[in-house]
Amino acid sequence: MVPRRPSDPESTEPNDPSVEAAFQAAPPEMVAEILNGELHLSPRPDRPHTNAASRLGALLSMPFLFGKGGPGGWVILDEPEFHLGSRPDKLVPDIAGWRRERLPLAIGGDDAPAYYDLAPDWVCEVLSERTRRIDKVEKMRIYAREGVRNVWHVDPVARTLDIFRGAGRHWLLVDSFAGDERVHAEPSRPSSSNWRSSGPSSPDSTGAAGSLMADLAARDARVPAGTAFLAHLAAGPCWGGAGGI
Repeated sequence: MVPRRPSDPESTEPNDPSVEAAFQAAPPEMVAEILNGELHLSPRPDRPHTNAASRLGALLSMPFLFGKGGPGGWVILDEPEFHLGSRPDKLVPDIAGWRRERLPLAIGGDDAPAYYDLAPDWVCEVLSERTRRIDKVEKMRIYAREGVRNVWHVDPVARTLDIFRGAGRHWLLVDSFAGDERVHAEPSRPSSSNWRSSGPSSPDSTGAAGSLMADLAARDARVPAGTAFLAHLAAGPCWGGAGGI
Protein backbone atom coordinates (compact mmCIF):
# COMPACT_ATOMS: atom_id res chain seq x y z
CA MET A 1 0.00 0.00 0.00
CA VAL A 2 1.37 3.39 -1.01
CA PRO A 3 0.88 6.37 1.34
CA ARG A 4 0.01 9.70 -0.28
CA ARG A 5 1.29 12.97 1.15
CA PRO A 6 -0.78 14.41 4.01
CA SER A 7 -3.34 17.11 3.43
CA ASP A 8 -2.55 20.71 4.28
CA PRO A 9 -3.84 22.13 7.57
CA GLU A 10 -7.27 23.68 7.29
CA SER A 11 -7.15 27.43 6.86
CA THR A 12 -9.41 29.54 9.06
CA GLU A 13 -9.40 32.39 6.54
CA PRO A 14 -12.74 32.76 4.76
CA ASN A 15 -12.78 32.84 0.99
CA ASP A 16 -12.09 36.28 -0.45
CA PRO A 17 -15.34 38.06 -1.39
CA SER A 18 -14.08 38.50 -4.95
CA VAL A 19 -13.56 34.73 -5.23
CA GLU A 20 -17.05 34.07 -3.90
CA ALA A 21 -18.49 36.60 -6.36
CA ALA A 22 -16.67 34.96 -9.27
CA PHE A 23 -17.95 31.56 -8.12
CA GLN A 24 -21.54 32.80 -8.14
CA ALA A 25 -21.04 34.45 -11.55
CA ALA A 26 -19.54 31.37 -13.22
CA PRO A 27 -21.21 30.61 -16.57
CA PRO A 28 -23.46 27.53 -16.63
CA GLU A 29 -21.26 25.75 -19.16
CA MET A 30 -18.40 25.70 -16.61
CA VAL A 31 -17.97 23.71 -13.38
CA ALA A 32 -16.96 26.16 -10.63
CA GLU A 33 -15.08 25.02 -7.52
CA ILE A 34 -13.24 26.86 -4.74
CA LEU A 35 -10.26 24.87 -3.44
CA ASN A 36 -8.06 26.31 -0.69
CA GLY A 37 -9.36 29.78 -1.42
CA GLU A 38 -8.73 29.65 -5.19
CA LEU A 39 -11.41 29.58 -7.87
CA HIS A 40 -11.16 26.76 -10.42
CA LEU A 41 -13.30 26.83 -13.55
CA SER A 42 -13.43 23.64 -15.61
CA PRO A 43 -15.33 23.00 -18.83
CA ARG A 44 -18.22 20.59 -18.62
CA PRO A 45 -16.91 17.01 -18.91
CA ASP A 46 -16.12 15.64 -22.35
CA ARG A 47 -17.89 12.59 -23.75
CA PRO A 48 -15.59 9.83 -22.39
CA HIS A 49 -15.78 11.44 -18.94
CA THR A 50 -19.56 11.85 -19.03
CA ASN A 51 -20.06 8.35 -20.39
CA ALA A 52 -17.91 6.73 -17.70
CA ALA A 53 -19.55 8.64 -14.84
CA SER A 54 -23.06 7.89 -16.12
CA ARG A 55 -22.39 4.17 -16.53
CA LEU A 56 -20.78 3.89 -13.12
CA GLY A 57 -23.72 5.64 -11.48
CA ALA A 58 -26.12 3.28 -13.25
CA LEU A 59 -24.15 0.18 -12.23
CA LEU A 60 -24.09 1.21 -8.57
CA SER A 61 -27.58 2.64 -8.12
CA MET A 62 -29.73 -0.48 -8.39
CA PRO A 63 -27.78 -2.69 -5.93
CA PHE A 64 -26.58 -0.04 -3.49
CA LEU A 65 -29.11 2.77 -3.65
CA PHE A 66 -32.29 0.77 -4.33
CA GLY A 67 -31.21 -2.63 -2.94
CA LYS A 68 -32.10 -4.49 -6.14
CA GLY A 69 -29.61 -7.38 -6.42
CA GLY A 70 -27.48 -5.91 -3.65
CA PRO A 71 -27.46 -4.80 -0.02
CA GLY A 72 -28.85 -1.26 -0.39
CA GLY A 73 -28.18 1.12 2.50
CA TRP A 74 -26.50 3.91 0.53
CA VAL A 75 -27.41 7.33 -0.84
CA ILE A 76 -25.62 7.88 -4.16
CA LEU A 77 -25.72 11.21 -6.00
CA ASP A 78 -24.26 12.47 -9.27
CA GLU A 79 -22.28 15.72 -9.13
CA PRO A 80 -23.40 16.94 -5.68
CA GLU A 81 -21.99 20.29 -4.63
CA PHE A 82 -20.13 20.24 -1.32
CA HIS A 83 -19.35 23.15 0.98
CA LEU A 84 -16.78 21.74 3.42
CA GLY A 85 -14.72 23.31 6.14
CA SER A 86 -14.82 26.80 7.59
CA ARG A 87 -13.76 28.69 4.43
CA PRO A 88 -15.64 26.77 2.94
CA ASP A 89 -14.09 24.70 0.15
CA LYS A 90 -16.64 24.14 -2.62
CA LEU A 91 -16.25 20.92 -4.57
CA VAL A 92 -18.23 19.02 -7.19
CA PRO A 93 -17.17 15.34 -7.45
CA ASP A 94 -18.50 13.15 -10.24
CA ILE A 95 -20.30 10.79 -7.84
CA ALA A 96 -20.55 10.61 -4.05
CA GLY A 97 -22.13 8.25 -1.56
CA TRP A 98 -23.18 8.31 2.07
CA ARG A 99 -24.24 5.45 4.31
CA ARG A 100 -27.95 6.02 4.61
CA GLU A 101 -27.89 6.33 8.39
CA ARG A 102 -25.68 9.42 7.96
CA LEU A 103 -27.89 11.05 5.31
CA PRO A 104 -31.41 9.66 5.71
CA LEU A 105 -33.00 12.58 3.81
CA ALA A 106 -31.04 13.33 0.67
CA ILE A 107 -33.47 16.05 -0.45
CA GLY A 108 -34.12 17.70 2.91
CA GLY A 109 -36.85 20.21 3.61
CA ASP A 110 -38.16 23.06 1.50
CA ASP A 111 -35.50 25.39 2.87
CA ALA A 112 -32.59 22.99 2.29
CA PRO A 113 -29.73 24.56 0.29
CA ALA A 114 -28.63 23.16 -3.05
CA TYR A 115 -25.29 22.08 -1.57
CA TYR A 116 -24.32 19.49 1.05
CA ASP A 117 -22.10 20.31 4.03
CA LEU A 118 -21.90 16.71 5.30
CA ALA A 119 -18.80 15.00 3.93
CA PRO A 120 -19.58 11.73 2.12
CA ASP A 121 -18.25 8.28 2.97
CA TRP A 122 -17.18 7.62 -0.62
CA VAL A 123 -16.26 9.74 -3.63
CA CYS A 124 -15.54 8.84 -7.24
CA GLU A 125 -13.64 11.20 -9.51
CA VAL A 126 -13.44 10.44 -13.24
CA LEU A 127 -10.05 11.68 -14.39
CA SER A 128 -9.54 13.76 -17.50
CA GLU A 129 -6.68 15.90 -18.77
CA ARG A 130 -8.52 19.06 -17.71
CA THR A 131 -9.24 17.98 -14.13
CA ARG A 132 -6.56 15.38 -13.33
CA ARG A 133 -4.33 17.67 -11.25
CA ILE A 134 -7.00 19.08 -8.96
CA ASP A 135 -8.70 15.67 -8.62
CA LYS A 136 -5.44 13.96 -7.60
CA VAL A 137 -3.96 16.72 -5.43
CA GLU A 138 -6.09 19.58 -4.11
CA LYS A 139 -9.36 17.70 -3.78
CA MET A 140 -7.72 14.64 -2.22
CA ARG A 141 -6.28 16.82 0.55
CA ILE A 142 -9.69 18.29 1.29
CA TYR A 143 -11.37 14.86 1.28
CA ALA A 144 -8.73 13.59 3.72
CA ARG A 145 -9.22 16.57 6.01
CA GLU A 146 -12.98 15.98 6.04
CA GLY A 147 -12.68 12.28 6.87
CA VAL A 148 -13.91 10.77 3.59
CA ARG A 149 -13.26 7.03 3.96
CA ASN A 150 -12.73 5.94 0.35
CA VAL A 151 -11.99 7.63 -2.98
CA TRP A 152 -12.01 6.03 -6.42
CA HIS A 153 -10.15 7.44 -9.41
CA VAL A 154 -11.49 6.15 -12.72
CA ASP A 155 -9.54 6.86 -15.91
CA PRO A 156 -11.81 6.00 -18.86
CA VAL A 157 -9.07 6.45 -21.45
CA ALA A 158 -6.38 4.41 -19.70
CA ARG A 159 -9.10 2.00 -18.46
CA THR A 160 -7.88 2.01 -14.87
CA LEU A 161 -9.49 2.18 -11.43
CA ASP A 162 -7.48 3.19 -8.34
CA ILE A 163 -8.95 2.60 -4.86
CA PHE A 164 -7.83 4.82 -1.96
CA ARG A 165 -8.56 4.40 1.74
CA GLY A 166 -8.31 7.27 4.18
CA ALA A 167 -5.73 6.92 6.95
CA GLY A 168 -5.87 10.11 8.99
CA ARG A 169 -4.40 12.88 6.86
CA HIS A 170 -2.91 10.35 4.42
CA TRP A 171 -4.34 8.19 1.65
CA LEU A 172 -3.42 4.56 1.12
CA LEU A 173 -3.59 3.16 -2.39
CA VAL A 174 -5.13 -0.20 -1.51
CA ASP A 175 -5.74 -1.59 -5.00
CA SER A 176 -5.62 -0.83 -8.72
CA PHE A 177 -7.42 -2.47 -11.62
CA ALA A 178 -6.95 -2.19 -15.36
CA GLY A 179 -8.43 -3.40 -18.61
CA ASP A 180 -10.66 -6.46 -18.32
CA GLU A 181 -9.84 -7.36 -14.71
CA ARG A 182 -12.74 -8.16 -12.42
CA VAL A 183 -13.11 -5.60 -9.68
CA HIS A 184 -13.33 -6.16 -5.91
CA ALA A 185 -13.25 -2.72 -4.36
CA GLU A 186 -13.68 -0.95 -1.05
CA PRO A 187 -15.85 0.07 0.75
CA SER A 188 -16.52 -3.45 1.95
CA ARG A 189 -19.83 -4.98 2.97
CA PRO A 190 -21.40 -7.33 5.48
CA SER A 191 -20.03 -10.85 5.48
CA SER A 192 -23.61 -12.15 5.61
CA SER A 193 -24.27 -10.74 2.16
CA ASN A 194 -24.18 -12.90 -0.95
CA TRP A 195 -21.71 -10.42 -2.42
CA ARG A 196 -18.03 -11.35 -2.43
CA SER A 197 -15.93 -9.24 -0.10
CA SER A 198 -13.00 -7.12 -1.18
CA GLY A 199 -11.38 -7.48 2.22
CA PRO A 200 -11.83 -6.46 5.82
CA SER A 201 -14.27 -3.70 6.62
CA SER A 202 -13.00 -0.19 7.06
CA PRO A 203 -13.28 1.23 10.58
CA ASP A 204 -16.72 2.72 11.11
CA SER A 205 -17.49 4.97 14.05
CA THR A 206 -21.20 4.19 13.67
CA GLY A 207 -20.60 0.45 13.92
CA ALA A 208 -22.73 -0.06 10.83
CA ALA A 209 -21.59 -2.44 8.14
CA GLY A 210 -22.12 -1.32 4.59
CA SER A 211 -21.03 -1.88 1.04
CA LEU A 212 -20.75 0.30 -1.96
CA MET A 213 -19.10 -2.13 -4.29
CA ALA A 214 -18.27 -5.79 -4.65
CA ASP A 215 -17.50 -7.70 -7.81
CA LEU A 216 -19.84 -6.02 -10.29
CA ALA A 217 -19.20 -8.83 -12.75
CA ALA A 218 -20.92 -11.28 -10.39
CA ARG A 219 -24.46 -12.40 -11.13
CA ASP A 220 -25.91 -10.52 -8.14
CA ALA A 221 -24.64 -7.20 -9.49
CA ARG A 222 -26.88 -7.21 -12.56
CA VAL A 223 -23.92 -6.91 -14.92
CA PRO A 224 -23.99 -9.27 -17.91
CA ALA A 225 -22.25 -12.52 -16.97
CA GLY A 226 -18.62 -12.78 -17.95
CA THR A 227 -18.25 -9.04 -18.51
CA ALA A 228 -15.60 -7.12 -16.56
CA PHE A 229 -16.68 -4.07 -14.58
CA LEU A 230 -14.23 -1.66 -16.22
CA ALA A 231 -15.47 -2.67 -19.65
CA HIS A 232 -18.73 -0.83 -18.89
CA LEU A 233 -17.24 2.57 -18.14
CA ALA A 234 -16.19 4.00 -21.49
CA ALA A 235 -17.11 3.90 -25.16
CA GLY A 236 -15.12 1.84 -27.62
CA PRO A 237 -14.85 -1.73 -28.90
CA CYS A 238 -14.46 -3.12 -25.35
CA TRP A 239 -15.55 -0.21 -23.19
CA GLY A 240 -19.25 0.14 -23.72
CA GLY A 241 -19.97 -1.24 -27.18
CA ALA A 242 -23.17 -2.94 -28.22
CA GLY A 243 -22.91 -5.42 -25.36
CA GLY A 244 -22.64 -2.72 -22.68
CA ILE A 245 -25.41 -1.38 -20.53
